Amino acid sequence: MSGVRVDNGGGFPSAVTVFVLVVSSTRPAQVLTVRQEDDWLVPRFEYAATPVDRTTRCVRDLQESLGGVPPLPPFTMIAELLPPESDSCSLFHNPDGATSVILLDAPAEFDVGSSLPAHARWTAASVVWEGLTSMRHSFFYGYARQAMCLFLEPYSADAGPVAEDPRRSHRWAHKAVRYLMSVVCSRGASATSDVRRETSESFSQLFKVPTTAGWFYLKAPPPGWAEVASTAAVVGLFPEDTLQVVGVCTDLNCFVAVGFRAVPSWDRTHQREAVRLLAAMHRKSARHVDVLRRAGVPDCSPDALAAKLDGWVAHAAVASALHTEGVAASLWLDSLSGACSRLAASPVPTALVHGDFTQNNVAIRGGGDVGGDRMILFDWGMSYLSHPFCDLILGPNVLQSWDGDVIAEYLLFWSSHVSGKRAQQEMRAAEIVGWMARLDWGLQLLPLQHGMAHRTCLSYIESCTKQLARRARQVRAP
Repeated sequence: MSGVRVDNGGGFPSAVTVFVLVVSSTRPAQVLTVRQEDDWLVPRFEYAATPVDRTTRCVRDLQESLGGVPPLPPFTMIAELLPPESDSCSLFHNPDGATSVILLDAPAEFDVGSSLPAHARWTAASVVWEGLTSMRHSFFYGYARQAMCLFLEPYSADAGPVAEDPRRSHRWAHKAVRYLMSVVCSRGASATSDVRRETSESFSQLFKVPTTAGWFYLKAPPPGWAEVASTAAVVGLFPEDTLQVVGVCTDLNCFVAVGFRAVPSWDRTHQREAVRLLAAMHRKSARHVDVLRRAGVPDCSPDALAAKLDGWVAHAAVASALHTEGVAASLWLDSLSGACSRLAASPVPTALVHGDFTQNNVAIRGGGDVGGDRMILFDWGMSYLSHPFCDLILGPNVLQSWDGDVIAEYLLFWSSHVSGKRAQQEMRAAEIVGWMARLDWGLQLLPLQHGMAHRTCLSYIESCTKQLARRARQVRAP
């Protein structure tokens, strides 16, 4: 069922290998597999080029390979889980461009075992998952394997008991895509290509579709993550300075937004514009803290975080990271509680902290109903309420590469509250409190994760703990 891989002479394949996950509403824990290389694997096709109708051809080729039943209705395309072509400026792209994964819905007639040829069968999704996690794949198959593992992981034996996650429904992807397309249609637009899953990371699910009115995307964060409600609240307060959200579905825990463009260059002009936008949103949000709190934005004020310190130091992942760094728990606690005390006494009011202020979360939004193009901040999944200076130290690939004048310009927005030496002291304390907020986020999310997401979350907790441990050593050093 596979052809010949074509190389363009530089070691990078010009062929695209398409892996096909076929599911069925009446077989919610099974996947269609075919006999290949003395094993039962998901169907795979290779094409010497990357045609516009690649997915259409793949669906046709799959149906022909199963052979002999022309009366059957065609497979239904749900989404492309791993597109080979995507925006290189996005975090959500396929780095090698040589593989693709598509998700299909089988016609009801395939639920009858006798309808399948001898070289095809339904296989338990957990078995397919175990095979994928144990197989040795080439570099070019690695991203496809990861995408399939993430989709099938809820059926694995080690998934364990976790909180209810609507995305673990076998039909969730189909429902999400249908909702995305219903929103697109309600905007008077139509799709110009297939819906694609634009990420293979473990937490949020993201689907993207190009349309006659530009591209739209659907994002569904994990349970316990307040991003859907937080984003809706932020859009209400800052309709011109963030995403244009055009649909929210609480049943699927997702929202749909209009696409945007990357910032063309991070020159001094764009740096200043981003910092001014951040400062303006901080100042305005300070007047609406109660609205944001009611919307579910977490409280990570210094006092709220200080109250959690004893519980943190007893957590196994935190204790392990402190041991690795060789930092005593007492020193760690003193450093964190001291930073919280300093910020709790600050005259700077509590505000909405973005929590992940990096170049990846700053973009250009088209004018639409609000005038010309403008810079926006998006991705509010890690936002919280705290001292606004916490945003100044959590974007190393943005802020630490800028000169001091850019940071000084931000501090001018708060000069009526704090300035000079005290502002610098509060910035250092905010660096610690900002990492505390991230650690708290990871600890809150951990019980709701399973499998790869659980392991990723543990690593994140350990990383945050180590960051705080290193700052504790700096405070102690003469």
